[in-house]
Amino acid sequence: MKTILITSALLLISLNLNAQSLGFNMENKVPLIFNPALTGVNNYATASIFHQNTLPTLSGSFNTLLVSFQTPIKKLHGGLGLYYLNNNSILKTDNFGLSYSFQTSLTEKYSLSIGTSVELLHNQIKKSLVFGDIYPFYFEPYQVNTNLGILVFSKNMFFGATVKNLSITAPIYLTTNLGYRFNILNEKLLHVTPTLSYSYQDSFQNLTFKVNTSYKWAHLTLGYREGDSFLFAAGVDIKNFNINYGYNVSKSKLTNYNNGSHEFSLRFKLKSKKMENNTQRYDFDIY
Repeated sequence: MKTILITSALLLISLNLNAQSLGFNMENKVPLIFNPALTGVNNYATASIFHQNTLPTLSGSFNTLLVSFQTPIKKLHGGLGLYYLNNNSILKTDNFGLSYSFQTSLTEKYSLSIGTSVELLHNQIKKSLVFGDIYPFYFEPYQVNTNLGILVFSKNMFFGATVKNLSITAPIYLTTNLGYRFNILNEKLLHVTPTLSYSYQDSFQNLTFKVNTSYKWAHLTLGYREGDSFLFAAGVDIKNFNINYGYNVSKSKLTNYNNGSHEFSLRFKLKSKKMENNTQRYDFDIY
């Protein structure tokens, strides 16, 4: 009975996660999912792959795979991105997404990016794990979803906000995040960037604090998600490649079942793209 209750609870969680509110520890490594305003805000195009394994101690654990490509496009005054997300758990979702951002300068030091994404979702429930009629009313096999995001940033500061699930029946998902980068040492080789993010969905809310540290080619992040878990991430730059690993240690009562989550990302930086000279470029390699 205990196993059934836990599995039923995990099914509800899975349905919620697949409704475009996936929780990632390294949000900045999934920018097109985290905030569409991040699409193409760098001075270069990127191709990346991201994998997350949640609840690894359970059979049929939550596995998420994201493959994405994004690039700045001068003629569009912004950036364009494509991505495919597969979430394979009790509820399996295939998500095909297209994102676009419009970028402009607010002042000499501050820039604005406004982004949107459109997604085609295909949802499937694994029949072997059905325990009666416990599915939320908003479950649909096919959905078209839209998301909106905004980003204000300068050389060392950023503030972003995202509204998700605008065209599907799942609850609206809101996120905000901000951060400031401190450049340390004479040559500014050491960067320390504290960040604070807040999310809200259907009366559930979450506050996360992180400290991101970068020195030359090495990156380290430590964080805490209020009442939930401690976060850790590390990465290295090898020429045009960026390799990262993240892990969280859960504090919840389901710790025996939810023994943290593992995340891995690999990003390849393509040829640099020159945008408008008066537009500040986003340059925060954080987690």
